[in-house]
Amino acid sequence: ADFWKSEQNGIMYNIMQVKSIKGSTSEDILSAFRKYSKEHEAADAYPELIQSYLADLIKEYPREPIVGKILADISLTGDVLSADQLKGLLGKLSTEHQQNSDIQIIQTALVALESLKIGESFLEFNLPDQNGEKVSNDQLKGKFTLIDFWASWCAPCRAQNPELTQLLEKYGQVGFEVLGISIDRDAEGWKQAIEEDQMNWQLLLDLDEELQKALGIQAIPLNYLLDKEVKVIGKNLTLEEVDKVVSKELFP
Repeated sequence: ADFWKSEQNGIMYNIMQVKSIKGSTSEDILSAFRKYSKEHEAADAYPELIQSYLADLIKEYPREPIVGKILADISLTGDVLSADQLKGLLGKLSTEHQQNSDIQIIQTALVALESLKIGESFLEFNLPDQNGEKVSNDQLKGKFTLIDFWASWCAPCRAQNPELTQLLEKYGQVGFEVLGISIDRDAEGWKQAIEEDQMNWQLLLDLDEELQKALGIQAIPLNYLLDKEVKVIGKNLTLEEVDKVVSKELFP
């Protein structure tokens, strides 16, 4: 299994992504799903195939906790199932037989899917930087902005900081900026990570979970790419994809 931390409503959860369970019906269900997913992951119709597979799986095993775990794992990706599809699948599960943590992950994923869509204006916020100065979404107008959600304890988040530096060096003088928003609960740890990683872009702290709750954030790194009108034009992009989109927008 893979493990990582997720903070929700001020509580730190240890999330487990199951890879194998031996000697049980759960093992058979999980193995069959992993095999099917791997065989079809390159298909253009992968989301539709997975949705159909999960629908059949839930119909056959609505009470099996491993099925809820699989649905929770899929919901964490945020780009396979739509809100309506996820809601429909959840409604067919026998939720009283599922792990509470899995149901909470799915419900929070629904908040994320329904909260902010491509083409919509980013949510209003008013968060402090390292010096305690408040920054609002209005200050983002006029530039393409990559909002990067991260935390000092998130190794994958910090591993991409050199690439963020390169992006800023490449486009920072021609209308692009990076805005890092941390979900840290420890302000000192946040400031130490900024210094250690030499992060030279604007950085804010969502200490009161203002955006984390509103956007249903339960897995990081996570990003939103905004246009000059502070509207979302991309979500959870790779930095390579960000580079391509920004290049196309700034140099059409």
